[in-house]
Amino acid sequence: MKSANCFVFTLFIFSFFLLSEDWVNRRGPREDGICNETHWNLKITKESMKVLWQKEVGNGHSAVVVYGNCLYTMGNIKNQDIVYCFDAQTGEEKWKHSYPCKAGSFPGPRSTPTTDGENVYTYSRNGDVFCLDARTGAVKWSKNIVDEWKVTNLMHGISGSPRIFGDVLLLNAGNYGFAFNKKTGEKIWNSDPEKDCGYATPVAFPQGSLEKSLVFAGDGLSYVEVKTGKVIFFFPWKTIYALNASDPVISDNFVLLCSYHEKGSTLIEIQEEKPKVVWDSLDLQSSFSTPVIVDGHIYGFKGSAGEKSIFRCVELKTGKEKWSKSFVYACITAVGNKLLVLDELGKLFVVKASPDGYEEISCCPVFALTKDMRAWTVPILCDGKLYLRNNMGNLLCIELEKI
Repeated sequence: MKSANCFVFTLFIFSFFLLSEDWVNRRGPREDGICNETHWNLKITKESMKVLWQKEVGNGHSAVVVYGNCLYTMGNIKNQDIVYCFDAQTGEEKWKHSYPCKAGSFPGPRSTPTTDGENVYTYSRNGDVFCLDARTGAVKWSKNIVDEWKVTNLMHGISGSPRIFGDVLLLNAGNYGFAFNKKTGEKIWNSDPEKDCGYATPVAFPQGSLEKSLVFAGDGLSYVEVKTGKVIFFFPWKTIYALNASDPVISDNFVLLCSYHEKGSTLIEIQEEKPKVVWDSLDLQSSFSTPVIVDGHIYGFKGSAGEKSIFRCVELKTGKEKWSKSFVYACITAVGNKLLVLDELGKLFVVKASPDGYEEISCCPVFALTKDMRAWTVPILCDGKLYLRNNMGNLLCIELEKI
């Protein structure tokens, strides 16, 4: 009996840690905007919402990443970018690192740090790249790719987050990336710095791969070997002002591209390292909110900040719309078969991820609506804590209850 009890306890502990994953990239451990922690009560209301802690981190749209009990994010105060490390449980500041960076239009950093647990990597709107000690914040190496390699910046500033592939740090810069040795900062390879890089983050393909990446730049999608910079294929996708800002979304061997203005969205299938168009559609036409794919269906937006938008469910393999609803423009994270939807006016919706129709589970205002406040940062759930942030630097940590 004692042996059986030990087995049950061990299984419980093992299951718990499987469910609680470090969130080391902007869109999660698998870069798909999906959290597997389905054992929390997501019916969030004004009355039930428990704010564990909150911080003011400065202007910007950087999300958070979490490794163990350390949380990392960025903001800008008085033309100084600040990288923060907080205790994820208490909000206590462990360290911060600052450097000069003009706040720019729609002020502050857009990218989100990434970490391997040993170091934290950041990428500013003006091309500053830092490798910081994850425990102390000490600078191990730094570059400015705009100054050193004359990389073309974008109208709204560099926005793609850095991405770690083994010992390589890959950035969306030039027409298909810049790669650095993550330990030393030595440049391994680069693409044409004069070309527009686009606003998206590099994504591994296949999912979990450390060898190859999709880089969504201003002129299109490149599939590259991370260690060598060899382009396996290029898929043209040119948009006005290089506004390719939604990350490529991967489901098995399918890749969804979604942009604004004239392009809309396209699903391509990659077979034998060659792309094939499955469908094109204007039903999903999003300026920067990246869709999510749950059980063969896409959930995303047609629209942009500051205008009327449409929230849609589209069948992945056909592009056929299953339902649509007028909505304030928002960012989405999936948690099992539920969607966390934070609209730009500061309301958090929990919606069932179902092709049968729009079904709202709860709605809760989380940020006070003011003239200049906008919530354009993706919500993140990690280890039972929900992190929400707005452009003015209000960072909330909401503690959820187990179900």
